[in-house]
This record gives sequence, structure tokens and C-alpha cells, in this order.
Amino acid sequence: GIVFNVAKATESHHAVPLYQLLNLILPVKYFIGGLTIEKTGNTSIAVEPGACYDSTATYPMQLDYIKPYTLSSYIDKTFDVYVIGNPETNPNLVTRIRPVAEGTTPELQVGEVYRKIGSFSFGADGNIDENTIKKEGN
Repeated sequence: GIVFNVAKATESHHAVPLYQLLNLILPVKYFIGGLTIEKTGNTSIAVEPGACYDSTATYPMQLDYIKPYTLSSYIDKTFDVYVIGNPETNPNLVTRIRPVAEGTTPELQVGEVYRKIGSFSFGADGNIDENTIKKEGN
């Protein structure tokens, strides 16, 4: 006779109280699945498909295809790489990637959210040093 707020149960014995379900998925909100950074040229990278939640662990974002990005050449400079999405106009999708100078965050349009997924550095030769590509977190 007690009614619970449940997660889409198809039969009464499948019902799970929503608070229990949310507690089970909480650790997943901090995990970055895929979204690895690959060097594709001397001054270009690509982010591989994957998924994560935004930096506030509120909105899920997914990238379904390889997303390339080309930069100018830099000498001894490190960049942080972010995935960006807009949960209102493109729910659950990564709409762009943005490398920005280490320690800064990307400029966002109204409604956009972001998540840092890794970093890389240019070496003294002005090319991306493949040995410096790092994935954030896991």
C-alpha cells in the first residue's frame, strides 16, 4: 500500500526506490569513459568517442564520433582539453571540444556546461609531444 517514487519499473517486483538508484549511480557521475586524446598531427589532436558528466556531475554528455581539433604551433606550452555541451539545446551530447591554456577554463556560450578530460603539451620543437598526453581522473 506504500507508493514509492521509482525508476521505470515494468512490474511491481522490479521497483527500486529512486533514492537507492541515485546512490548506486553516484560514483559513475565522476567517471570519464573513453574520451581519450590522440595526437593526429604535429599540431592537431582528436578526442575519441566516450561519455562523462559535466564538471558539476549534473548533466551527462556523450560523444559518438571522433572529434578533431587543430591548433597553431606553440613552444613549451601545455593545454587542458575540455568537452562542452548544452543540455538545453542538445541534451546528452558533446557539441565541441576546446583545448585551452593550462589552468584556465573554456569560454562558454549561454547554457553550456563543460568537463576537463585531459591535457597535452607542445615541446621545444613546436610540435605536440605525444608522451605528455594525459587523461583526467581514471
